[in-house]
Amino acid sequence: MTVDPASDDAVITNFRAAHEHQFKSIRKIAAIDGLIAFLAVSHWIDSIARAFNGSSNRKANWRKFIKRYFPREYHAEPEITRLYNGLRGALSHRLETDGVYLTDDPKAQHWAHAGDDHRFVHLATFLNDCESAWAAFTADIAEDAHLRAAVAGRTVNVVRPVIVLSPTAAVASTATPVTSTATPVVSYTIPVDWPRRS
Repeated sequence: MTVDPASDDAVITNFRAAHEHQFKSIRKIAAIDGLIAFLAVSHWIDSIARAFNGSSNRKANWRKFIKRYFPREYHAEPEITRLYNGLRGALSHRLETDGVYLTDDPKAQHWAHAGDDHRFVHLATFLNDCESAWAAFTADIAEDAHLRAAVAGRTVNVVRPVIVLSPTAAVASTATPVTSTATPVVSYTIPVDWPRRS
């Protein structure tokens, strides 16, 4: 039996596999460079929140996703703004933060007030919160056919399976023309060691 790559099940499988791979990579990066891990996880949340809510307004996507899947300490509008503007926006656009102090210090208390209207964001704790949110979201996708169809519709053109060739194989493939009836679409590049799924 062949599965249609555009079917909801195939799209959701690819969406989950890609985001789980990205999150594992973020965990690895966190051990090396906390700043890059914070930057990467903020964009990871962007992608998932858009899949959940589907709005072109990214902050609205964050708001709905955070209120649904993150702990209550993040739910108040000023805290959502702090995360979206102060972590994601400032870090992405200016490589700085606003309203948050980023730390990987194990003695730092996550989300505690710093005394100057800033909050500490402890990397390992925040990643755990993200992982818990992801687990709850994917459980909802599995149980809720309406949500599954909505997420599949929003992500079908975002994550598609691709074949990644090693540099040697890529050179060899350009020397020998390949004919195919399928239109290749590469919208998400995965590493060479990506596990193949059949």
